[in-house]
Amino acid sequence: MQLQQNYFSTYFKECVGYTPQKYINKKKMEKAISLIMSGDKTITQVSEELGFTSIHYFSRLFKRELGVPPSILEEPVLI
Repeated sequence: MQLQQNYFSTYFKECVGYTPQKYINKKKMEKAISLIMSGDKTITQVSEELGFTSIHYFSRLFKRELGVPPSILEEPVLI
């Protein structure tokens, strides 16, 4: 049985609450947060590991999805 792309996208959104692309981006951003906060990798390395070909696109998407640039996670927290 083959699913048509539009049917799949509609069904996926009904089940998960997001379009497939939005869901994938959400999961990538969750992973990015974890990788950046670990301090082991640069933002460029994180974006490449997650499959982004452009650090600029990754940064724009990160800010659009989370409201802050990824660089904010690299900064030490002052108490």
